Amino acid sequence: MYIKIGIVGMQYVVDKLLKVIKAKLSGIDFLRIIREKSLIPIPILIVSAKDVEADKALGLGFGADDYIPKPFSMIELSARVKVDLCLGIT
Repeated sequence: MYIKIGIVGMQYVVDKLLKVIKAKLSGIDFLRIIREKSLIPIPILIVSAKDVEADKALGLGFGADDYIPKPFSMIELSARVKVDLCLGIT
């Protein structure tokens, strides 16, 4: 139960933080900063409405570990997250 509450709390903080950051930075700028400043490896999966190959290549080129365009199924998203975590992609 404590783990679930902790995860929900973290999601809330991350959601609020991303809304503030998004108002001032592009997603690519945010990605670049996370990759440059992070002290620990963080898997990053981009979920975007943009499904053009150039956008995918740009996101992956700036350090995203995976890119999934909308719409997507929860089964696919879950599978990609599991693979990214199991591989320790960073």
